[in-house]
Amino acid sequence: MPDRTPLPNIVNRLSQALRREVVPVLGRIPAYGRLIYALVTDAGLSGADKRALFLALGYQISPVDLIPGFIPIIGALDDLLVMFWGIRTTLEKLPPERAEELLAGVNLTREQIASDTETVRGALRELVARPAAAAGKGLWSLVRGAVAGGTYLGYLAYYLMKRKNR
Repeated sequence: MPDRTPLPNIVNRLSQALRREVVPVLGRIPAYGRLIYALVTDAGLSGADKRALFLALGYQISPVDLIPGFIPIIGALDDLLVMFWGIRTTLEKLPPERAEELLAGVNLTREQIASDTETVRGALRELVARPAAAAGKGLWSLVRGAVAGGTYLGYLAYYLMKRKNR
């Protein structure tokens, strides 16, 4: 019989995922910071070319987030995902050889950025989507129960009123 409480499973999977996958991504944050600095100060990019990076940086400092920063782990992961988007979008504006030069200067590759993006996206999926789906199933059961109970009470009221009118 499957375990009906998804929270322990999710916490266990998250703990394993954090140790195995997300912690190495977090270890590369200083390299990403140096890459962001290199992109912001690069003379080959116009202000318009840096727009995505500036939007991502603005999202980092904005108190309004899709997932608020005060929520442990999840709040930081969504910020990281937005930052990866800004970096990738800005790198696409550079000539390929210049982008590779900047990446090599901070010991990163495009493949690492893509892999780190997928790792963070997967961790968010585990943290948000699965518990939301489990909560949705529970909520749906509650709604079905309320509808069934309301139907029963409505029928009972109808029956009692009909009986009283006889």
